[in-house]
Amino acid sequence: MSLALPMWSGPSRVGGGTQAGPVRADDQGVVDVAAVLRWLNDDVDPLAHARQRIVRNLSALAAAMLAVFSLASVWDGYVGPAGLGALLTLALGGNAWAIQRHRAPVVPFWVLACALIAGAMAALALRGLPALFWACPVLFIICFTLPRRLAKLLAVVLIVGLGLGAGQQAGWSMGLRVMLALTLILGMLVSVFECVADMQAALVAQADTDPLTGALNRRQLQQHLESALALRAGSAGQHAVLAIDIDHFKLINDRHGHDIGDEVLRRLVATVNGRSRRGDQLFRVGGEEFLLLLGEVGSQDALATAEVLRQHLAQADLLPDQSVTVSIGVAMPGDCRTAQDWIRRADRALYAAKRGGRDRVVMAQEGREADEAQEELA
Repeated sequence: MSLALPMWSGPSRVGGGTQAGPVRADDQGVVDVAAVLRWLNDDVDPLAHARQRIVRNLSALAAAMLAVFSLASVWDGYVGPAGLGALLTLALGGNAWAIQRHRAPVVPFWVLACALIAGAMAALALRGLPALFWACPVLFIICFTLPRRLAKLLAVVLIVGLGLGAGQQAGWSMGLRVMLALTLILGMLVSVFECVADMQAALVAQADTDPLTGALNRRQLQQHLESALALRAGSAGQHAVLAIDIDHFKLINDRHGHDIGDEVLRRLVATVNGRSRRGDQLFRVGGEEFLLLLGEVGSQDALATAEVLRQHLAQADLLPDQSVTVSIGVAMPGDCRTAQDWIRRADRALYAAKRGGRDRVVMAQEGREADEAQEELA
């Protein structure tokens, strides 16, 4: 399904990067509606760790509030608003019940948000300016239950609708004041969410990144290796692991001090990252040991890449007036069933390189018997 819609091709902030907006389907500005909906819903959630609890509690409180409103409307003789309030009460209460039991919401929250917006506008039309007290609760429900892009869009619809309604009843000066006040509230909510998102991104970066070198740490290693194994099973491309260890690193620390040793580690990471392809990922797995995950590469190319990297590191200025060499073990996934099997295979190749005199590259042998034989040599 496609529809001519205004194009938005600017970047949208997702985590620490950018993401394109809705994709142009043709030169006439026709956009796939499904793509637009995906873009509106595809957003990093800064409250993901607490989202279920927030939505459950907010739904329960809103259901209780609307139940009281429905009873009051019946008392005042407003049957229509009372019926709408009763339906929203049931929907919100059902969603709270479903979320409490770890099930999908009974009614999608974007549907509820649209119904709440319609209800707030209807209340303003029927009961006048006093009904504007619904604006803030509805605005909060929208912002706390929907993805940020979709929430902003529906919040603007609410603000403009209530502003126009207030302007028709009490003059456009009143309508403008209503829109400005609600826009200020929306701006405060957006600012809070942006700050939370920035803090969340910083915490994730601290948890996933080695603070000394900037390389990824072991926390991310397992997940990436398992993903690579899954891609192998799906024939989506081979991966290779390079286990890299600095030769005689203890002597560097003993002779030059730990500050110089730390600088060697930082320069090594910078050098490897500078020589890596886009998509390759470097992890620090020990004091002076690193693991480089190469994507979509055959065994011979992986071996050649490791050899070029070894030579480049030996020539790099990692330590003033002294060459620093590395030993590298190369392992293809082969018949490895788990990430740990793959890491052990790369480690055995690395140990073989160490025992063979260091400053060299060794390709791991594949197969269980080959692994056992290489382990005996290591």
